[in-house]
Amino acid sequence: MLKDNKFMQYLLFFFIALLLYKIVDNFNIVKEMFSYITSLLSPFIIAFSIAYMLKTLINWMEKKFQMNRAISILTLYTLLLGLSALSITVLTPKIVDSMTHLLVHLPTYVDQTNHWLTQNVLNNPLFERFHIADYIESNVQEFLDKTSYYVTLLLNKIASGFVSLTSAVFKFIFGIIISVYMLIDKEKFAARFSQLIAAFTKEHQTKKILAVTRQIDETFSKYLVGKIIDSIIFGLLSYIVLFLLNTPYTLLNAVILGVTNLIPYFGAIIGSIPAIVITLFVSPLHALWVGIAILALQQFHGLYLGPKILGNSVGLNPFWVFLAIIIGGGTYGALGMFLAVPVFSVLKTMMDAIIDQRLQAKKLLSNGQ
Repeated sequence: MLKDNKFMQYLLFFFIALLLYKIVDNFNIVKEMFSYITSLLSPFIIAFSIAYMLKTLINWMEKKFQMNRAISILTLYTLLLGLSALSITVLTPKIVDSMTHLLVHLPTYVDQTNHWLTQNVLNNPLFERFHIADYIESNVQEFLDKTSYYVTLLLNKIASGFVSLTSAVFKFIFGIIISVYMLIDKEKFAARFSQLIAAFTKEHQTKKILAVTRQIDETFSKYLVGKIIDSIIFGLLSYIVLFLLNTPYTLLNAVILGVTNLIPYFGAIIGSIPAIVITLFVSPLHALWVGIAILALQQFHGLYLGPKILGNSVGLNPFWVFLAIIIGGGTYGALGMFLAVPVFSVLKTMMDAIIDQRLQAKKLLSNGQ
């Protein structure tokens, strides 16, 4: 067999090295081929993503309510499809209307904000006395123009995202159908994967690989499901708070806050900036209260809600979390920031296991001598 044949192992290593060289040497071609294959297999990728995120909930429903597999899948999918239909028919049109209204009236809001600053800031005797008004006046229009540009850019990106989402509806439907079959036979898929690993590795290597795989699965499952639930709750709380404050574009701001909350630590801060800026255009004084309310909500989320839902699902201290977010964001943008934390958690777990194993081996070797 391959795992007992040194020549075959070296030959396999040579072909892998040659393949990697060819990939690097023809990176653009490989990139285009990879994009084509990814697009072709996108329904299966979507199906795997859906099944992977839902399997934890399926397992919980089976244990908690003693449901069989078919009933638990039917119940969960009915609930999720109902929520999706509600979102598409009720929430999405309102969000699109809010973005359209904001884009149309943005020049008016900029003029109103400029007028408010002139009346309440630039004409203030205290600012004039220390020549602060001159500095603000020379920079305020540039600031407003840049802010208007970036808000327009952000809203256009969100709108294009909705268009792209609409164009991918058929792929998503196929993904949902395939994911049902994946969930029904998830134990068979897991067993087949274990057999595949065992066929090409030695027994002690098989145990280590499967142990690491289980660790990866547990870390990602808890984090992904927990973070999505956490962001939905945070978005709902944001909507309630902004609604009570009679904030303009409440739903749009709450959606932005909920989505950006998927990014650990920095997400709430990133999401608060568009919410405050959008409110600033409509009512500068109102924007101050919105900023204070979001700050209070972030503190509640960070000190109570987040730990209550997520717990210590990734087992990383803040230093590693910040490092993961910076590297992930710089490499793959928002998606990288979202996935970087569980990836780093897995890598850290694997590195800790390797270090512990080598230290134990050295200790045994020194005791034997």
